[in-house]
Amino acid sequence: MYKERLNRTEIEMLETISAEPCTITELARAMKKSKSYISESVKHLCQIGFAEVNNRAVQIAFTPLGNEISRLIREESIINRYSLLNGSRLKVLPLVMSPGYSAHDISRRTGLSPRTVQAILGKWRQMGIVILKNHNYTLNPRHESIISLTEKYIEHRNLSHLKACQPDGMLLWQGRGEYIFSLEHEVAESIYTPAASTRLIELGYDLISRNAYYHYSPISTEISRAEALVQSLKLDPLNPRIKRLIRRSIKDETVTRDELEIYFNKYAVRMQGKHYDD
Repeated sequence: MYKERLNRTEIEMLETISAEPCTITELARAMKKSKSYISESVKHLCQIGFAEVNNRAVQIAFTPLGNEISRLIREESIINRYSLLNGSRLKVLPLVMSPGYSAHDISRRTGLSPRTVQAILGKWRQMGIVILKNHNYTLNPRHESIISLTEKYIEHRNLSHLKACQPDGMLLWQGRGEYIFSLEHEVAESIYTPAASTRLIELGYDLISRNAYYHYSPISTEISRAEALVQSLKLDPLNPRIKRLIRRSIKDETVTRDELEIYFNKYAVRMQGKHYDD
């Protein structure tokens, strides 16, 4: 997995190549850096998904993520891009997507110190990039290009992480800093926890699944019964058996409606009309 941070030179390089592609030599001359340093920076920008090399010329990546970084540079000329992207800010951006997190949760999920997180969020709030609501920091909806960039970056980062760790895995769902994937075999890595029907089978539910399902989160925690049920519904929304299991679990009092509601919101899924007891 690539280093999830940008330095000032890399941000300047993005601004330069957004105007027109440049060779390594041209970038080294413009940045007043050695060719070897620029080569490493270009490699890093390619790993992050912002740039690509085509016929020896470095250019903004011809991908949805590349399009969004180009749009940000073009449309958000008032925003100080160093304050937005420099250093560890790239780690924090995904976590301020709606509904956001508290500063404490962002610190736990990124591994950054509370002081660093508070400094980043305080600066962003001063710039109008984030707003504070119910103790959670979220991106200001007025900055559509920043939101679009963050969405595409989340998709790229999660897929890159999965392919680096589990090349055969199939990405099925992703959130701000977590994802669910499936494999045709079980995995033993501690960074993954059984999810969806795989977790339900662990909990004693009478299910058969051809694939194994796993959940990744920077805070590795065991998936609860309620979350596993909702995950299963998210991945297989037309399966009546999952809906029956949810209703039976409510009746048996092994889960509550309030617990389910938390995960219905998280995974943006509903049972038809929310008639749990039909």
